[in-house]
Amino acid sequence: LFQDNDDDPEFENEIEKEKKYGIAGKYASSVVAFEGKSSSETELYSLGTSRIQNKREHGYSHTVFKSPHHLLALQSTNNAFPESRYLWLHRDPVKVVGSCCSMNLTVLDYFSALYQDKHELGKRTLNRLANSVRVAVAARKQLERRGVEFVDVLYEDLKADSIGTIKRIYDEFNMHFSDEYAANLERFNLDAAILKAKNKNSTSSSTSTHAYAIEEFGLSESDVKDAFDDYIRLFPRIVEST
Repeated sequence: LFQDNDDDPEFENEIEKEKKYGIAGKYASSVVAFEGKSSSETELYSLGTSRIQNKREHGYSHTVFKSPHHLLALQSTNNAFPESRYLWLHRDPVKVVGSCCSMNLTVLDYFSALYQDKHELGKRTLNRLANSVRVAVAARKQLERRGVEFVDVLYEDLKADSIGTIKRIYDEFNMHFSDEYAANLERFNLDAAILKAKNKNSTSSSTSTHAYAIEEFGLSESDVKDAFDDYIRLFPRIVEST
């Protein structure tokens, strides 16, 4: 790649920008601002309130923010949405770290002009994920002391009995779980099972199973468990259930 592009000024410029600003900075065309000034996380989350209100006016009972990045902003999301409640989905950290390493490598292959050492990528991914969980657990403890609700769900339970697990979530949040919604979930599961069966019989690489191993990224199970030690002690079933 580098030999083929040594004399390409545009390619060299991309490398220099990535070295200076990182991948995100290289592709950012503007800085997010709120009313012409630097924004706090709470202010940025608050920008979504009008969309939520619009959904409520159209009959939606609730809105779900679904992203692991919210782990680092639990206080801010609660400041912006004081009535918010939190569903914490737990999965074995060894599998999470392996999956994220593989995903990050794929993203970097597409967007980065620089060579990425897999072992360095593994170390960086592990540190960032472990730190995110530490920050989130500390924020959760503060929010719970203020009466904010959290419900814990194991990924393995969701896989084994998705409808039963979702019903438990609704019950714990004191929300109505209708027969119509249960039927919709049944249809969703059936469609997903049919698609999975089709993909299993397909030889297309686009439908192949996502395969990864943490050893490929210079990590071991003990490395991951040591980094997530406090988290695993709080929620031991995340490793016991796998």
